Amino acid sequence: MLVVVSQLLGAVQSVIEEKLFRTRMIDNIEATGIEGMAAFLVGALLLLIFNFVPCSPMVGSDGKIQFCQFSLVEDNVMAFRQIGGSAGLTGAVISFALATVVLSYVSTVMIKYGTTIQRAIVACLRPVGVWIVSVTLGWENVVVLQVRFRRNFRL
Repeated sequence: MLVVVSQLLGAVQSVIEEKLFRTRMIDNIEATGIEGMAAFLVGALLLLIFNFVPCSPMVGSDGKIQFCQFSLVEDNVMAFRQIGGSAGLTGAVISFALATVVLSYVSTVMIKYGTTIQRAIVACLRPVGVWIVSVTLGWENVVVLQVRFRRNFRL
């Protein structure tokens, strides 16, 4: 259900952005900034709320705790300790933030000069870019037999 809701909200956002770009003179950087500030405020509010929501730990089939390790849905203090204690994790967070800014800017350019459909195509190609970077950095190994195309694909 959450996936369907998120897809619907993303579609509504894209259509509204396209309408705003077609009816008003908004700069791409300004639109990216407004979108980023709105997302930051909503995210910060949800993070604040989830820091006080209690939950019980869920144990996976392997016996490890999968969710809610510290009796709260979110624990910012622990998260910042983990990020600050690991150079790789800090780099990943910074890389994610930069990638999000670039993708948001590209999305607004696509909507301003193109269509919502073109933005959706760019969003679908994002995992391919992430995969290429992770393979290039050596985080994943590629077996050639895994990357193949099937001619007679059936559902």
